[in-house]
Amino acid sequence: MVGTKRLFIAVELPDEIKEKVHSLAKELPEEGVKRVERQNIHITLKFIGDFAEDRIPELESRLDSIKYDKFRCVVSGAGVFPDMDYVKVIWAGAKCDEMPKLAAEIENALEGLVPKENRPFSSHATIARVKRKIDARDFVEKHNSDVFGEFEVTEFVLMQSRLGGESPAYTILKSFPFEQ
Repeated sequence: MVGTKRLFIAVELPDEIKEKVHSLAKELPEEGVKRVERQNIHITLKFIGDFAEDRIPELESRLDSIKYDKFRCVVSGAGVFPDMDYVKVIWAGAKCDEMPKLAAEIENALEGLVPKENRPFSSHATIARVKRKIDARDFVEKHNSDVFGEFEVTEFVLMQSRLGGESPAYTILKSFPFEQ
């Protein structure tokens, strides 16, 4: 029987930006809110989910075919998904025109291998997941114009997520560096 791995494709953030974004979570209520561990903060380009281990080489080959130039990205602002009346995720924004284009390139490269995403791409780093109703309006308003840092995106990574314990454990399976 073929095993599976829980996979996603992401852009890693520099440690100093992770630290600033992670520190925001301290302002959120402890009850009913699961803060993302500092080391796990990233920008997801594509969530794959459980994927057959014997098909990972094909997945990696398709990702290798993506040729992209490095670009700059600003991490700033705060928001929620799906909306203020029903908060499930609290995030910091990643503002750069190239990130949605890169996500679309990945989506196209994986067509027929991985199901297409059924919602529009939103460039963000998750700060916390919400388990019960909270009012995040003041938090979002307070941090809406905060700038957490700017960085150069020079690669994306294929990550494995292992669930269980206090928080998920992420492992980079392969990096895909950009040209230049």
